Amino acid sequence: MLRKALICLAIAIALLLSGYAVLGQISAEAPAAAAAAKTWTNRDMDVAVGLPVNARGVAAVQLDQSGRGVVEVTTRDLALADLPYLQMRFRGRPEVLAMIIGWRTGAGGRTMRNHRVGLSPGRELWLDMGENRHWQGHATSLAVVFLGPPGGRVDLETISLRPRTTASSLRVQLDDWLTFVPWSHRSINAYIGVLAPGKTAYPVVVLTLLFTIASMVYLASTHLRRNQSGFRWSVVGVIFTLCWIALDSFWQYRLMQQVNLTAETFAGKTREEKLLATIDDYVFRFTQQVHQAIRAKDARVFINTTDDYLGMRGAYYLYPMNVFWERHARTLPDSKYFKRGDYIVLLNPALASLNSETGELTYGSGQKLKVQPISSTNVGALLEVI
Repeated sequence: MLRKALICLAIAIALLLSGYAVLGQISAEAPAAAAAAKTWTNRDMDVAVGLPVNARGVAAVQLDQSGRGVVEVTTRDLALADLPYLQMRFRGRPEVLAMIIGWRTGAGGRTMRNHRVGLSPGRELWLDMGENRHWQGHATSLAVVFLGPPGGRVDLETISLRPRTTASSLRVQLDDWLTFVPWSHRSINAYIGVLAPGKTAYPVVVLTLLFTIASMVYLASTHLRRNQSGFRWSVVGVIFTLCWIALDSFWQYRLMQQVNLTAETFAGKTREEKLLATIDDYVFRFTQQVHQAIRAKDARVFINTTDDYLGMRGAYYLYPMNVFWERHARTLPDSKYFKRGDYIVLLNPALASLNSETGELTYGSGQKLKVQPISSTNVGALLEVI
């Protein structure tokens, strides 16, 4: 039974790949003769930002204090449209959470374009740069910006640009299913199975199609042998189970990588250190400054922001202070509810403006409050009502 299911699946995979190759040839807009791939090794790369690390066979860079590192290569009149697939190979897993691919086109490289990639690559990464409408013209330079924790290390072995072929298309598709994406605000609510919706085929669609073809192959095999009694629903059930396991394995593979990253990020740290390692650490840092600035334990603290998430996180981090945060309100309460000694926390973006000359805070429908600025950062401001 298992043997029959595996044979049917093997035939279905062969048919599916053959169909993919034929459709790719029919829909191809490029000339039949594919452009030659272009590869750069560590000898062709320059570390423009970050600390260069002496390592054999790789362009090694340590991210700077802002968590950035840039590796550049120079190209010679490279036709981007002919080479839509970008491949990067690393030695070990790079300590990055996102990347930006940048390139210069035009006479003297006067036009700069970029493509942001919000993922954490493994030892190899494939990207379909052809999805970016600016990936055209002739490039004079190519750069990869690595974003991650300060001091993180990246060992880059090669950068390659490859033409659109059936093999490279399949490799990009597989990489899209397997590449690890770091935790984000939507991780708890959604798993779509691909890096970006609508860019590549969804695993559930492909596996459903594979199950359908394999079942039809099994049905045809029993019919051709004219042995209707040989048809067993159990074989179809095994085919379905194998497809289900394959579909689930993509999610489990990504989940294991996320679990490993969680352990690396938070294991062995104190509560404060863990909060400083989260994706909204900037909110926590600001609220810690607010805690230090407000000495009165019974002081009332009003939060104002148009960002619902920031408002909730800001209120959470300010507890157990006497915090007022009205969800979806987008503004502060009426001025009659404020008294001397109250505090106002503005988290950007906020629908309120402060006149530094008069010391008046204007909000809502033109309401005004006399305030004294206590502190201000790019995250927000702390004001005291006077």
